[in-house]
Amino acid sequence: MELDDPGRSLSVSPTSSLLISPTNIPEAIRLKGWYEHEGRYSSFETFRSEMVGSSGGADGVSSSSGVLGGWNLLQDVKASGVGANVKADYFTCKATVVFMKKENFMYQACSTEGCNKKVIDLGNGLYRCEKCARETPDCKWRLLLMVKIADITGDLWVTCFQDAAEVLLGQTAEKLGTIKSTQDETQLEKVFIESAFNSWIFRLRAKVDRYNDEERLRVVVADAKPLDLIDYSRRLLKAINDLSATLSIQ
Repeated sequence: MELDDPGRSLSVSPTSSLLISPTNIPEAIRLKGWYEHEGRYSSFETFRSEMVGSSGGADGVSSSSGVLGGWNLLQDVKASGVGANVKADYFTCKATVVFMKKENFMYQACSTEGCNKKVIDLGNGLYRCEKCARETPDCKWRLLLMVKIADITGDLWVTCFQDAAEVLLGQTAEKLGTIKSTQDETQLEKVFIESAFNSWIFRLRAKVDRYNDEERLRVVVADAKPLDLIDYSRRLLKAINDLSATLSIQ
């Protein structure tokens, strides 16, 4: 059969099976979601054999094109099939911090280089690391922050480890540890209040993990950078112009 569209054709053999908008194939659902939110706004170059082997993006989802010049929306991260491959999927999103869990957001870890295992306070001035099987008079503070971020398409819980958490909170783990040790709840609350509702450019890593025989998508903040309002405005203007070109203005 052929499509009534110049330059496009589709053919099947007598033994082929053709499914229209399948709802039980994760790859098809994911492809449709990408097209609806990104692909329809992209410009494509005619495929040439010499293109094979050319450099691409990071492992997983490539964000070389998108509504905002390579940026994704949070709904893309939550699309069916994301993180199910051997390698993690990566996304770049502009999103706003709407909530941070203050409970258990940091812990005392082993001071041994390369070991971040939580230590046991023996109450005698020593801290024991079960992994290293040793006791030391000191420890280091490590951050493990759960953050809810949001954009125009919805919200998403993400995990922030040391570096990303320090960026979002605007404080080092050592400084936050000092505040926590002195039980200065007022100062700690101030840090969290000032960190809320700030917008960042997030680099997100999505991977499906198995826990207690259940699979769940885990999204980790690989990097967070301040939002450049000038660059963001340019991207918005370009997206508006690109979208306007596809619309029939009456």
